[in-house]
Amino acid sequence: ANLRFITLEKAINEGLKTKLSGRHYDLLKPETIQCLLLEVLREKLESSDPLWLPVQSYLSTQTKTRPEAREQRIYQLAGRLARLFQEYEFSRNEDLLIPWLAGRNAIDPETLGTESWQRILWTELFGDAGIISQHNRNAKKSTSAEFKPELFTLTQLYRICQQQPNQQNSKLQKKPLHVFGISYLSQFHQKALTEQLAQVRDINVYALNPCMEFWDDLQSLGESKAAALRSMEAERKRFSKQKTFSETENVLGELLEDEDDNPFLQAWGRPGRENIRLLNQWSDWDYSACFVEKGGTANLNEAPDNQQSSILNQLQKDILFREPRRIKSLELVQDESLMVLACANPRREVEAVASLIWDWIRRDPDLRLNECAVIVHDMGLYQHEIEQVFESIYNLPYQLIDGISGSAGRLEDAANSLLGLCFTEYTRKDLFSLLKNPC
Repeated sequence: ANLRFITLEKAINEGLKTKLSGRHYDLLKPETIQCLLLEVLREKLESSDPLWLPVQSYLSTQTKTRPEAREQRIYQLAGRLARLFQEYEFSRNEDLLIPWLAGRNAIDPETLGTESWQRILWTELFGDAGIISQHNRNAKKSTSAEFKPELFTLTQLYRICQQQPNQQNSKLQKKPLHVFGISYLSQFHQKALTEQLAQVRDINVYALNPCMEFWDDLQSLGESKAAALRSMEAERKRFSKQKTFSETENVLGELLEDEDDNPFLQAWGRPGRENIRLLNQWSDWDYSACFVEKGGTANLNEAPDNQQSSILNQLQKDILFREPRRIKSLELVQDESLMVLACANPRREVEAVASLIWDWIRRDPDLRLNECAVIVHDMGLYQHEIEQVFESIYNLPYQLIDGISGSAGRLEDAANSLLGLCFTEYTRKDLFSLLKNPC
């Protein structure tokens, strides 16, 4: 009761409104940016500038296509660019968009490259002479009763608020904000939460941290290689003059050679590490740890000695305590807690999982079906296979959480695929997406 669920962007926008209460504006939505890009892209199709050749070749293929098909491509490209521009604002504002605003590329110096035409498109919308900037100037000067509000993106509103004088707001007047289910916060979201929203609300962030040890200094494999190359280059001249090494240096070198961090954190932990590092800096390392080992004990050092760890338990424990790579094997008994299966296609994957679930249910009378969860990385790819295999073949009860209702969703997909053939080149992929649909 009395809970209100909103997106993080909406919460930030509501917090920024407190500083801009006297300004008449609307939040610029990605759909609006997409519509504006549609008009700009249509103009670029007629341009003779070689900069737009890659865009023109994509939108106007060599094969003869109907005008409707070209319009669909323009619409799809505009939507993709609108999402990219939003991501640039959230994560690459300082190192990408600020140089663009100054009229220069930030990454690719090639004048006819991808960054160049993306920069031109972005400038024609958000530059000083861009469509949105001109609209805002006209809206600000307008005295008409039917004047339109200014349009700003969330990052633009944040920069405007930074220029406003700080106002003392009592946090007791605002309800606390609890942030759940976000695995990664961009630079913009971090700054907006810490520098603006935290002034008017009490913010609590609930984040998953796989490692209870300090691991902000952990380097990924790529970062380790880059650091080693830089170190070798920096020490090249000194080593060229030094012909021999002392015994202490030899021992130190052997120790460093054997030093190796947790391979799983090195391989897959970089996004989580960056997020945890930023959250720690935000809270000045003042956080409430809730690390509990499997078994329910709050003290991680009081695990029963006679309890045999499974392969998965040991893997989780190694990540939790940042255990380095082991030279000798622990000689654990091979079990089914962690398995890697080689399957030819998604259907075989689902069949293998369904067979395993029924096998576990038969062997363990206390195991219930609602205690089994199947997590997939792409529901659109696996939903049809799950419905067919679980329901028709294995008679396995299941509850679909993500995705849409099976029959209604498949019927909608079939209709979209059938109508979409009018705007495609009748490729193999287009035809089989329709023929393989059970509806």
